[in-house]
Formats: sequence, C-alpha cells, structure tokens
Amino acid sequence: MSLLLALVAGCVEDDGPADLGGRDATVDTGMADAGPVSDAGPVSDAGPPSDASSPLDGAVPACSSESPGVGFTRIPAGTFMMGSPLGEPFREAEEGLHEVTLSHDFWLGTTEVTQAQWRALMASSPSGFPACGDTCPVESISWLEAIAYANARSREEGLPECYLADGNVVAGGSIYECCGYRLPTEAEWEYAARAGTTTATYAGDLLGGPQDCASEGTVVNGSAWWCGNSGLQTHPVGEKAPNAFGLRDMLGNVWEWTHDWYGFNAGPITDPAVSTDVEGLGSRLLRGGSWINQAGLLRAAYRARALPTDADTITGLRLARTAL
Repeated sequence: MSLLLALVAGCVEDDGPADLGGRDATVDTGMADAGPVSDAGPVSDAGPPSDASSPLDGAVPACSSESPGVGFTRIPAGTFMMGSPLGEPFREAEEGLHEVTLSHDFWLGTTEVTQAQWRALMASSPSGFPACGDTCPVESISWLEAIAYANARSREEGLPECYLADGNVVAGGSIYECCGYRLPTEAEWEYAARAGTTTATYAGDLLGGPQDCASEGTVVNGSAWWCGNSGLQTHPVGEKAPNAFGLRDMLGNVWEWTHDWYGFNAGPITDPAVSTDVEGLGSRLLRGGSWINQAGLLRAAYRARALPTDADTITGLRLARTAL
C-alpha cells in the first residue's frame, strides 16, 4: 500500500506499515474525501549529499561539544519501552513492545525544519504550501534531500558530514558516532516523542472511536495539527503545546524522516539503528503523522515507510546531533 493511499487520509489496513508510492502517486483513500493534496511541484534542486570522504580540502572537521544553539533541545540518555501495548486503539501488529536503551544524550530540533531555514541553506523552495510562510515546516522533501540538508548544516558549522552521497553512513560507522547533523534514528524519535509517557500520544491515550477526523479531537487538538483541525494544510511550527521535553509538532503537521531503513529490532537492545536494508524493501521510516491524517497515525508508536526518493506535501524533517 502506498503511503499516499494510506496516509493522506489515514485509512490503514492492518497489514504492516504503509509505504510512500511516489511524489505523484494517485490518492485513493477508500474513505470520505479529505480533500486533495496540494501540488508539491518539482523536486527541489537540493542535489545529493556531497562526498563526505573528502570534506574541507581533505581536512577532517573537528567535532564540537558546543550546543547547536537556539532551536535545539538536549534529550537525556535513558531507557524506555518502544512500541505499543496490545490493547492500544489503532495498534499495528509490528509495534511489539521492547526495551530500548539510548546510551547517549542527543540534540533534537525543537521544531521541524522550516521553509525559511531550508531556503537559507539550500537556496530552493520545494514546499507545496508556500503561502503558509517562512515559519511553516518545509515539506515535499525526500529522504535523500533531508540528508543533503543535514550534511549542508554540518558543512556550514565545520562539522563532519554524516552521510555519503548514497545515504550510507560515513566510513561505515555507527550513526550515533557521527558528531555532525543527521536524522534521528527511529528509536531516538520515539523516545523523544514520548518524553517519558507510555500513552498513545504525549497528550494521552486515544479514545478508540471511529477512525475519522473528529472523534479524537479532545485528545490531540491541543498538541497536533491533524485532519480534524488543520484545514488540510500545514501550519507555522511551535503553535501547539510541547511535550515534557519541550519539543513541538512531534505529532502532526508533517511526517518526519528518520535515519533508519525499514526493519525490526527485538529487545532489550541498546542504541539500535537499521543502517542497512535488511528487509530488502528499499524503504526508510517516517514518524509522527501529518496535517491530513487521522489520529491513529499520530500515535507515538506508529511506523510508516517510503522510498528514499519519495516526497509529497506531507513529508518533512527534524535534525538531530549526538551530544558529546
């Protein structure tokens, strides 16, 4: 099932995660029409990540222990239960609970990357909602474009790039060991989104009513832009209530690319990251749901997948950096 078939209106069959069928996939929700996705336009000319094997005229940039500054929140190391319990409404079969330990602190963007931030660094404007403005999340971003942005931010600050042009981690190492900017791993994303909670969303458990754009509003309206309150478009970042870590828009507004290939980890496990396509599906993982989704897809445990070249007005990003 394509991500646009399943995620544009949030109609998901219980057969595993949805995957994004492409920038121009046809929308067939199988439900009441939630309205069309606006035209994302052409792929932004972000270009591939630069060849990180020869950065800065051959000199390897030094790592920095300094804070990335305004716009980032330090997330403490810790252990949590990743996935969802059997009784959680709208649960998918692949969300089995397992213990995950993150042994390092990490920095995470307090909000999603905005249109202004993208344009300033990449000199392109890919967003399908340009009228939303500079403080709205950039979208219509593929995974490859997202890592190009991460590498560009690293170069700008004199930090090592984390990704090669093909998306592999530099020098074949652990993504956690790279001290440049990167995408959060799937485990980091869920740990940060939960912020110590064990409920379906950081605003509380869902009610379990009809999977529509109205039934769960009392739970998620205050913390997320979703199909029940978005007016079917993105909104400026940071307008909804934060979670306990101070992060905003972790649920809704736009889907956020993570580092991982689609795969599974059994627990207990420490510092998981799926950096090879072990399932052979060619898909990277997205988290968080978007402006056009129903609440079941905004759950902290929900997983969606897409090809690294896929993009639409529901796909954006949030940067991470290992804290030294």
